[in-house]
Amino acid sequence: MTPGSPLQTSGLEPFNQPQLAKAVVADMQLHQWPVPSLQQQLKGGYINQISNKRTVINAKGDVIWLSTVDVGGVVIENIAGGYTLRVVLLEELKLEQAEQDH
Repeated sequence: MTPGSPLQTSGLEPFNQPQLAKAVVADMQLHQWPVPSLQQQLKGGYINQISNKRTVINAKGDVIWLSTVDVGGVVIENIAGGYTLRVVLLEELKLEQAEQDH
């Protein structure tokens, strides 16, 4: 993916929908980008990060998004969007599969 180029999607619904793809990319950006850079873009809300947990809080004080890093990867809860993503590290996935095979 390069800046300014259209987002390509394919596959089965809902994974072929550009809106979902954009939301997932936005979730990953919220998780990865430095808080000061993100904070400048928020209108009325703020980001709070403590240790392995990052939350986005709207102007009303409601948590609308959060991410938590754990041993196996990252869990992103997009409360406003009504979904949860679990990003599993490939190394962890390989370990889980190896344990199941034995």
